[in-house]
Amino acid sequence: MTEHPPALEHRRVQERLVEIFDALATSHGFQASANLRIKMADGRIRVADVAVFRDAPPDPLPTKPPLVVIDVLSDDRWNELIERLHDFQEWRVPNIWLVDTNRRELMIYRGWSIVPAKSLTLPFIPFEIRCSDLG
Repeated sequence: MTEHPPALEHRRVQERLVEIFDALATSHGFQASANLRIKMADGRIRVADVAVFRDAPPDPLPTKPPLVVIDVLSDDRWNELIERLHDFQEWRVPNIWLVDTNRRELMIYRGWSIVPAKSLTLPFIPFEIRCSDLG
């Protein structure tokens, strides 16, 4: 990842992630969206930096969990980030990933913990995202 102002880097990484999943749209039925508003089970609205659905385009305000939610870290406050991640996990999003553009790190949120990752993968397809794929 090259040096850009934080807001530009955040948006650039979001766009690159959507592009990566769009390349798999035909073969795997992925539909990726950036800055997608999602209606949680309890009625609250969350915004996913990137949300990936499988087989069907999302409704304008999806009410079913996506396959993947990716949070691109920028100037997030820790408490707000953890609350968002907890909400997605409680909603049963199976893959919750984080991209830290400042530290050039990938992470997975699983079992109420954030775990460093060398790459982000989905078990049912030969696919991975590494930091180097994001520019």
